[in-house]
Amino acid sequence: MPENVNAGAGGYPIYSLERVRVLGHDPAKTPSCAPGVAETGDRTVLGCQCFRQCRFDRLPYGTFKGIEPQRVGYFYRTIEGREKTDQIACHQFVMTLQAAEDEAKAAELRGDRHETVRIIAHQGETFKRVRTKVHPLAKDGSPRWETVIEDVLIKPMVEAAQDVYEEYRKDVADQYTGNMTVPPAVPDAEAPTRPPGRPMAQPVGKRA
Repeated sequence: MPENVNAGAGGYPIYSLERVRVLGHDPAKTPSCAPGVAETGDRTVLGCQCFRQCRFDRLPYGTFKGIEPQRVGYFYRTIEGREKTDQIACHQFVMTLQAAEDEAKAAELRGDRHETVRIIAHQGETFKRVRTKVHPLAKDGSPRWETVIEDVLIKPMVEAAQDVYEEYRKDVADQYTGNMTVPPAVPDAEAPTRPPGRPMAQPVGKRA
């Protein structure tokens, strides 16, 4: 089977190391949920760029580090009090919300106002997602928003029998673009090819 070049572009995995080998990809070029060269010195396994900082081997984060990449559900509140619940790839959490969580804990110890970040669900579990649906502007030019609450089941990034990286990207991107229910200010979908920005909580419950 030809190597999945796209999956290796950014070093962020959607497969376990075992799955990479089963699919016939080169583990040295296709990222997997495994320690990489920086941790082991073994150049035959690319691993995950976030492996060293990853906390998904302990609760409440999870217990799947080194086994397979997963999505998790999270709760995020801004300093101003705006809230967001959604799901995110583990590597994306490590690069964005994990840092936000650390900053929040440090601010709390100082007695400063702070963000709130916490894991609320794992693969196979369901959580309530609060989204902000944007309507056309009112006649007076004011924005019109509607709060939408939906049940979300956290599914595997890629089913065991699949080798569908591009379909995976499209499926996740559709959450934010094809079925636009949040303002464009929300960052792009989980993008293994580039580090994403911190998810931005959107105003909730405002309607004209």
